[in-house]
Amino acid sequence: MKLSSTAILALAISSVTATAYAETQSQAFTPVTVKEKSAQSEATGFVEGQSITGTTRNWYANEQLKRGGKFRYSKDGALPETDRRINWVQGTILKYNSGFTEGTVGFSTEVAAYNAIALERDRENLAAGNGGAPKTGAFSGNNRTLTEKGGDAVGQWSKLGLANVKARVSNSTLTAGRQSYSSPQVDTIGNRALPSSFEGVSLNVAELENLTFDIATFDRVSPRMEQSLQKFRTEYANGRVESDHIYTGGITYTPFSSLTTSLWATQAEDIWNQYYFGATHVLGDSQVLSLTTGLNYYKTQEEGKALIGDIDNDTYSLSFGLTHQAHTLTFSYQEVNGNEYFDYLHETNGIYLANSLLSDFNGPNE
Repeated sequence: MKLSSTAILALAISSVTATAYAETQSQAFTPVTVKEKSAQSEATGFVEGQSITGTTRNWYANEQLKRGGKFRYSKDGALPETDRRINWVQGTILKYNSGFTEGTVGFSTEVAAYNAIALERDRENLAAGNGGAPKTGAFSGNNRTLTEKGGDAVGQWSKLGLANVKARVSNSTLTAGRQSYSSPQVDTIGNRALPSSFEGVSLNVAELENLTFDIATFDRVSPRMEQSLQKFRTEYANGRVESDHIYTGGITYTPFSSLTTSLWATQAEDIWNQYYFGATHVLGDSQVLSLTTGLNYYKTQEEGKALIGDIDNDTYSLSFGLTHQAHTLTFSYQEVNGNEYFDYLHETNGIYLANSLLSDFNGPNE
């Protein structure tokens, strides 16, 4: 493995919402204890605990390629090129959550309808081909606007974004069906008009005060801006290699109220085994001045048939953030050790690295 000779030092200035009257984080050790209260014992009933919520998002992007890169669009049987594309979509989510039924085992359900309206429908502006890549014969919309094969926008479309059943015993919940999920390697991504979701089964065990366990398996992803379910692919491979199953599990431990650690392992069948360790520590009072230290580390190796080739990749980031009320100044360092990209699952936000903002900064040995 060739070690990196260069690295990135990023300076990010961001605005965050600070909690009013925040107190200094305790640095005292917290022992692992069994929770005194059971969430299921407080269940109010299937109907009594139900809720309906609605959200909407107006999403606009105006992009221009530099250094010779081109987008393509279909016109009169040809593929003209353009250096600019414009996407504008209105996304709406209507979600129903039932309450949990009473009893030792409680059941509930979650259903959400997703709707998208294309506000920009001009084929040339959408430029729904593969920018800078060989023609594949399909026009995907590049995760921005859903288009027909020829490149015309689908003016309005809907789908079931979420549809699952939950079973809860004490403080442990089993979820089966299409669901949102959050982990360092399989994480719902919501940076378009609509978010992604995953089809499978997950279990969260939260019987202890400061120690939780998670395990899940998924076989399909519902993309951000498409109606169909797909098998999982990776973000930086050729876009055609697919994995039949994703298996993931992790432990989250909070030894101090100021320190949160997590350890996860994920297998993309016949592609990779990926391991993750993360830690976040907060010192001080954010209303005056606090220091947040963050560490993220990923280890990735090929698995099974190794459909995208040999992988031996170690990637990490270290960040220090100074917070005063609603303002944070963060210094971060990130490094990729390996002769391939640090890769993650497409249609997920499975890249908990400090410098992954508008760009991933995850090239080989970057």
